Amino acid sequence: GDLVVAAETAFGTIAVSSLTDEPVRRSGRLLLTAVGRVENAGAEYDLFRTVLLNRGGSPMYLEPIVADVRLRRDPGAPALQVSALGMHGEPIGRVPAEHDADAGVVRLRIGDPAQTMYYLLTAPEAGD
Repeated sequence: GDLVVAAETAFGTIAVSSLTDEPVRRSGRLLLTAVGRVENAGAEYDLFRTVLLNRGGSPMYLEPIVADVRLRRDPGAPALQVSALGMHGEPIGRVPAEHDADAGVVRLRIGDPAQTMYYLLTAPEAGD
């Protein structure tokens, strides 16, 4: 119930982790990870794609997870800004998020247009 996902992508895993000592419902710093199908460039399989014949190498190709995400928050928990992160953890753009303090939820859409597997949710600094 604390994480609700309506995914358009058929296969994947989505997880939310607190990056502080606070639980997810109260933390001012969260990491949302969304992983779909991943494959190395040059990877080779048998005819039925059941046996890996050649592992390939860099770069890795990943299928972005496209989903609407709803995250429950405790009353009084800070509002969160969302940034898409690049492959080295650097911010690559802001992701719109809706905050409904009365309902205690944050809503966001991942994978469209930001095609990444990492999203950083942070409480704005004073003065932001």
